[in-house]
Amino acid sequence: RISNLVVLPSWELSFWGMGQLPSVPLLLLSSPLCTNLFVTPSSCREGSALGAPRAARPWCRPRVARQSSSGQEALTPAEAHLLSWGLSEEQLTKLRSRCRRRKLTDDVDSRIKPVLAWLSELGLSDVDIQKVVTKEPRIFSYSLENSLKPHAQWLSDVGMDALQVAQTIVRLSPCLRISLENKCIPTAEHLQDLGFTDSQIARVLARYPVLLGLSLKRLQHRMRVLKAQGPLTESSLGTMCLTDARFAARFERLAE
Repeated sequence: RISNLVVLPSWELSFWGMGQLPSVPLLLLSSPLCTNLFVTPSSCREGSALGAPRAARPWCRPRVARQSSSGQEALTPAEAHLLSWGLSEEQLTKLRSRCRRRKLTDDVDSRIKPVLAWLSELGLSDVDIQKVVTKEPRIFSYSLENSLKPHAQWLSDVGMDALQVAQTIVRLSPCLRISLENKCIPTAEHLQDLGFTDSQIARVLARYPVLLGLSLKRLQHRMRVLKAQGPLTESSLGTMCLTDARFAARFERLAE
């Protein structure tokens, strides 16, 4: 039994989307073995049968190109300023990929320029600033007075010197948006409860700023695992940089 055949104007039959079959006598159309026949207009036969690529079908809506007629995406005022400031084309491409869901602010005078100047005042080099804005372009949407400066001041209050503050921001740019009350302060207090001195806490957070990104529950769990292996040291906290899978695999192997 033959079903789902397409009858073309020249009376050629083809399986749906699988190319054409040899021509058959018209008498076959009246056979009870043939069901579900469809007659297609001649306009649909250009190129090939219904198995033609989607883009070749005349009823398909044409895709709208995202690039301009010149072949390059138009620059926003903020992007143009960052390029003139020193950002490379490659860095701009990475920045754009990180801003797909949230558009980069166009407020150059009150957002872009003040943040760049503040990062420079902290002691970051131009190369370091380029790394920060490429990895964390949302930094331009944060309040300079209510978010960025308080975070940098907290790092200093913990005991970091100016160089360590700058290095921490470069290594973990999102630390400038991590909640002070819910993550940063509880993390420092937990390290203090474990017996680390203020100077050790400053060195640990400067060397492993990823600690600030861990939830308190996750941090406490990992600390318990490390304590089971021996005394906690500054270097042993470097294992906090491991993913959950690698951390578990490493210490499960040691336990065996």
